[in-house]
Amino acid sequence: EFYHTESLQYLSQSTAAGYVKKATARLEEETKRSTALQLPATTEGPLLHILQTEWIERHARTLVDMEATGFRALLLDDRHNEMLAMYDLFVRVPQSVDYLRDALAETIKACGKQLIADQETGQSDPPAFVRGVLELREKHETIVQESFRGEKKTIKRLRESFEDFLNADARAASCLAVYVDELLRVGLRGATEEQINSELEKVIVVFRYLNDKDVFESFYKQHLAKRLLANKSVSDDAERAMVSLLKAECGYQFTTKLEGMFNDMR
Repeated sequence: EFYHTESLQYLSQSTAAGYVKKATARLEEETKRSTALQLPATTEGPLLHILQTEWIERHARTLVDMEATGFRALLLDDRHNEMLAMYDLFVRVPQSVDYLRDALAETIKACGKQLIADQETGQSDPPAFVRGVLELREKHETIVQESFRGEKKTIKRLRESFEDFLNADARAASCLAVYVDELLRVGLRGATEEQINSELEKVIVVFRYLNDKDVFESFYKQHLAKRLLANKSVSDDAERAMVSLLKAECGYQFTTKLEGMFNDMR
C-alpha cells in the first residue's frame, strides 16, 4: 500500500527522469534493507516483486508517453543518459521494455514517412531523401547502442522499422541509385580510399533494407552506363569498390552485367 501510494504521488508530481531516479533508489534501498536485516529469500523475492510491480510495471506505459518528459520525448531530444536510466529500470521487468522498443520503432517509422512525404511534395530530391535516411539511421543506431546497451531484440526492431517505411515506397530503390550516382560522379571527388569505403558502406546499409534489390540493380546499371560512356566517374577504384560490395551482399550473378560493362569499356 505504501509503495502503491508513493509511486502514484511521485508520478503526478515529477518528470519521467525524476520518477526513474526515485524508483531506482527505492529498489536499491529495499535490497540493502533486505541484506542488512538478513531477510530469507522467501521474503526478499516477493518483497522486490512488489516494488517492481508498483514502481515499474504499473506505470511503464505512462512513463513512455508522458508529455515533454516521457521516453518518446527523450528520443526526439537525444537524451541518451536519461533513456539509459529508464531502460535499466524497465529491464527488471522484461515485458516492460517492449514499450520502449515500440516507441523507438514508431518514432523511426514516423520520421521515415515524413522523409517520403517531403520527397513526394518536392521539398527534397532523391539524394536528400537518402541522406535523411542515413542521418536517421545513424542517430537511432547510436541510441540503440548507448541507451539500450546494444540489446539484440532492439537491434532487430531497428532493422524492421527501416525496412517497413523504405519498402512502403517503390521509389526508395531508385532514390538510392541516384544517390550513389551523385557520390560516384561528384560526391567522392578528392576523398581518400578510407573515406570512399566509409561512404559506400553506408549505402550498403540502406541497400540491405530493400526487398526489391533487382529494381536498384536496374537503375544502378543505367546510371553506371552513363558514367562510363561520358567518363564522369570520380575514379575507377570507387566504381569497382561499389560493385565489389554489391557482389559481397548478393553474389556474383547480381553483378555479372555490371562487371561486363567495365570489360566492354576496356
